[in-house]
Amino acid sequence: MVNEGKTMVQPSTETLNLVKQLRDELADNNLPPKLAKLYSQHSRLQRGQPGLTGWREEEATVCLKEAMRLFEATFIEQEANSENWQAEMRRAAEILEWLSHPQLNPHQLPLRLLAAAAYHLAGYPARSAGLLREGVTEPESKILHAFLTTDFPSLLKLLTEYWALPPESEESSWEEKLHQQIVKEVASSLGVLCAAMRWGEESRMEKALDKLTTVGKIFLHSTDTYSWLLAKLCAAVAKIYTQNSMRTILPTLFGKLSEEGKEGFERYIRLSYLEKKMLVWPSQQKGIERLVQGGSFALCTPTGSGKTMVAELAILQNLFLNQPNTTAPLVLYLVPSRALATEVENKLCRVLQRIHRPPIQVTGLYGGLDWGPTDVWLTEEKPTVLICTYEKAEALIRFLGTNFLPRISLIVLDEAHSVQFEEDKIAELQSFENRSLRLEVLGMRLLTHLEQTEPKGRMIALSAVAGGIENTIASWITGDPNALATNTPYRSTRQLIGRLECLPDCKFQIHYDLLDNAELKLGSSGQQDSPFIPNPFPPYPPTKWNKTGVETQLRPYLFWASMQLAAPDDRGQQRAVLISVTDKIEGYSEDFLKLLEEWNSDLFAVGNLPQFFNLPSSEKRELWNKCLRVCEDYYGIKSCEYRLLNKGVVVYHGKMPGLMKKLLIKVIEERIVHIVLATSTLSEGINLPFETVLIPTLRRNEKPIGVREFSNLVGRVGRPGCGTEGQGLILLPELKATNTKDAQSIKRSRHSYFSLIQKMKNRPSTKEETITANSPLARLLEIIHEQWQTISKSTDDNDFMKWLEETAPLEV
Repeated sequence: MVNEGKTMVQPSTETLNLVKQLRDELADNNLPPKLAKLYSQHSRLQRGQPGLTGWREEEATVCLKEAMRLFEATFIEQEANSENWQAEMRRAAEILEWLSHPQLNPHQLPLRLLAAAAYHLAGYPARSAGLLREGVTEPESKILHAFLTTDFPSLLKLLTEYWALPPESEESSWEEKLHQQIVKEVASSLGVLCAAMRWGEESRMEKALDKLTTVGKIFLHSTDTYSWLLAKLCAAVAKIYTQNSMRTILPTLFGKLSEEGKEGFERYIRLSYLEKKMLVWPSQQKGIERLVQGGSFALCTPTGSGKTMVAELAILQNLFLNQPNTTAPLVLYLVPSRALATEVENKLCRVLQRIHRPPIQVTGLYGGLDWGPTDVWLTEEKPTVLICTYEKAEALIRFLGTNFLPRISLIVLDEAHSVQFEEDKIAELQSFENRSLRLEVLGMRLLTHLEQTEPKGRMIALSAVAGGIENTIASWITGDPNALATNTPYRSTRQLIGRLECLPDCKFQIHYDLLDNAELKLGSSGQQDSPFIPNPFPPYPPTKWNKTGVETQLRPYLFWASMQLAAPDDRGQQRAVLISVTDKIEGYSEDFLKLLEEWNSDLFAVGNLPQFFNLPSSEKRELWNKCLRVCEDYYGIKSCEYRLLNKGVVVYHGKMPGLMKKLLIKVIEERIVHIVLATSTLSEGINLPFETVLIPTLRRNEKPIGVREFSNLVGRVGRPGCGTEGQGLILLPELKATNTKDAQSIKRSRHSYFSLIQKMKNRPSTKEETITANSPLARLLEIIHEQWQTISKSTDDNDFMKWLEETAPLEV
């Protein structure tokens, strides 16, 4: 380890070359075989399965030594002012996380706390919180646990309890007195940190950080390497907290704010303190930097990277600018689907209406007959956020544009990649039914309006899967052909992609193929040491299932797997499962209900069913009962929606009324239910806490889905703070085909999966697919030009442009 007791010289070139070799060996995108084997062993044990047959105890010791080497490398690179050290720190954190399972950590080393601290330093604070989400385990310190989960309210309470303890005995040995003094200094320093987070500027902060660093130096002289390392890392984490806290970063947005706006930001920060969200992630900092610069921009970062917070800050900034204005400002938030509009409205209401008096008005217009000229927001002089689907915004502007367009100061365009035109939808262009065309036309109309406002308004485009077209989107909304999108490969959780093999005799296997788009390989030691779980759960119970067709034959497998994955594990933790279907959701819900009722019948003991649902606690019971009542009102007690909801399964589709959607999203967010059957209206673009996504088919309307849609579906897995990774499992049949059609279907399913895996492999998170930007409006003009040439027999482009200017459309 690095000797902190001496002044360090700059590392030599030879030393830095050795560090680079270590980074290439252990911290590359691909896991080396020995670490992939550790990950597979951890995964099996974590799921209550027997470990790898070829695993030896000494392999854990080897991996722990590798983690220590990576820490040594990070310290050397920090001394050399290298920017590469975070890759080694992240890989060290992952190794320690995988070694922290009790069966791999028999000596009860503080590996979880070390891993959590390392994740913070590597720039992944959400993984730290997700790792420690399951609570304190022996012999972990409750104070350090609260500190590393950024739970400052709990940390302050624990420190208060510590200071209330009686003083130590005067007869203590000098070792005990030294230990007690160290604990006092740490407690006092962490108390100062809590005060800085809660109330703002704290003059004692620098001294407190120095104390924590000194504690690390004291432990350097002990025989406990891990205590020294933990003290050193925690001191560095405390410094990171002060640099990346909202208290430090958000004031950069205050320059043009009114006093009312500054008060709103202060309430926003206090709310974040209570919700354990005081840190600004690296990906969010890039967005905030663009907000400070002003103007329009595109923010294209992966799912779970914190784009929502950037949008919230942009809304606050634009609603409370310090400028003379005769009308209350309005923010227009555009989304592609009613499902996403419902979620956005819920989130913004929960945040924005709590930080300003009178509350900021948040309203949504996104389906059915939910708007009219009498709507209060049109005439009320309050700061307003209006959430619309693209189609609803188009109609609203057409009929009521003069009433509200002058008020717009900001437009947030969510899922901006929807503007990309797909060549197989030419017919939709000609009838003006193509969504990408309507979005581009709407966007151009709004951008023209923003250019004419005084002061000039701005548009912010958000996307998680704009790989290949992000800079084109940036150019479109800024009007600058050289504009670059703000992007980052940052993901708050690891993304695991695999296949749920459905075997004969109702059995299962899970095979994992990609981890963060990198292939998982364990070397050439055979299948028994490959990254797969042979029997992840028991075979599904006997059933009178006699349906034909491969997809319908898989439904008992699908529902049984979801029940097992959502049931409590051996630590009592439950995880949410999303079953994402491309179409025919009514058939899935009917079959699920039939299976559940059959398995609950006398033919199968109820006690043997996975307990994936329990009635909620008293504080959540009112929400649950309201949700059931509304579902009964809309659908009736005999409907599949109501009967499945009553048993703890949410059915969510685009045809649901707005109130029903809002309530279902709330019960999912509150983790009252843990199984959700949804169409892609929920799967694409919705940010809800699902640890597992099950995908029963890779086809939509009998056509295979593309890598972009596949990436978006599996991108739903793993939510910040809920865990360190999420898994996307695609059901693949290993069934015996009874006819040629089924045999072809099975072969086609497997080919589609492995083809998508090959395309995803080693693809950067923000570059899911290398494609050429395709404007629907430009494509429409090309079609018109081709038709004009055929009719006019002319090839003169000047004649075409003149004709285009003079010709009026037949319908408007």
